Amino acid sequence: YAAVGTVNGIIAEVGVGHLDAADAKRPNAATVWDLASLTKVIGTTTATMQLVQQGKGALDSPVVRYLPEWTAKGTSSITVRHLLTHSAGLPAWRPFYKEATSASDAVLKLFATAPDTVPGARFLYSDLGFILLGRLVERMSGEPLAQYDTKHIFEPLRMQDTRYLPPQKWKSRIAPTEVDPWRQRHIRGEVHDENAAMLGGVSGHAGLFSSGRDLVRFARMYLGHGVLDGTRVLDSAVIATF
Repeated sequence: YAAVGTVNGIIAEVGVGHLDAADAKRPNAATVWDLASLTKVIGTTTATMQLVQQGKGALDSPVVRYLPEWTAKGTSSITVRHLLTHSAGLPAWRPFYKEATSASDAVLKLFATAPDTVPGARFLYSDLGFILLGRLVERMSGEPLAQYDTKHIFEPLRMQDTRYLPPQKWKSRIAPTEVDPWRQRHIRGEVHDENAAMLGGVSGHAGLFSSGRDLVRFARMYLGHGVLDGTRVLDSAVIATF
């Protein structure tokens, strides 16, 4: 499904193909997709922008100011900005879903993960940085990540198809991802990303599901400098900063 438009709405949209080999339905604006790493932008970054705007966090503050349990060597000089710009010196990824025995064990292993180079020295796209940012949103806001995103981003924008852990009743309109070798089953309506699954389906790096019509609303909000249909979710100044 693709939609093209402006701040005012959709100019053209098209859905092609089938939802699945066994499901001949054509994708449309209401089809729900596993957003994978778009979670980083739509949920985690937008939430961080709101919290920075409110003064609950600062871009150049050390991450350990908010997450003192991140005690791995070399973490003290890593800032929120470093995490957001994938320049914290962290590895790209770790297979927590293979290494950990539970969600809480995965979090302990996350906080034991050290950078492998000094912050600011290189750009390396890192899921680990955004898993940390998801925890940071929770710490800055005092709310669980899924609750925060829903209450402060999706509900004000009337994004009714956007959430973590979609309900079973949505399943028929969710596009499946694949037959997953790790879980040994066809994945439809549960997060495909294995680390997000190990973390309970809610994480700063992956886990969101949404539809094309909701993502159009989200994009229009940014094109409107933080406002959609008279509702402001971000200041234009914080959008300019980011």
